[in-house]
Amino acid sequence: MYWDYGTSGADWALVVSETSGSFTFDAVVTIGITAGSSYQFKYRARNQFGTGAFSTPHTITAAAVAAQLTSASTTLSGTNVIVSWPATTNDRGSTVTAYRIKFKTSGGAYTE
Repeated sequence: MYWDYGTSGADWALVVSETSGSFTFDAVVTIGITAGSSYQFKYRARNQFGTGAFSTPHTITAAAVAAQLTSASTTLSGTNVIVSWPATTNDRGSTVTAYRIKFKTSGGAYTE
């Protein structure tokens, strides 16, 4: 398996090469990764007759779970409760596209 160090495919470096045994492996790249940047990966097979062609490169955008939101505030509007909070300013390299909200019911369970 090869990766491009974030060069948009201009340069490629070998990450791991399996010569025998399992064809399933894990590889962790931790140096030179920037949240929000895209990285390409590709692979190829090798056997006793030689090395095959590379796969189509696959692009992965480096990101992490967004930072925890600050406290929410609530206000009453008739019989409705309005919950609001400031948008997160630390999205860890990826655009926040939705929020998942759960409320604790009087029975102690959480409902979305």
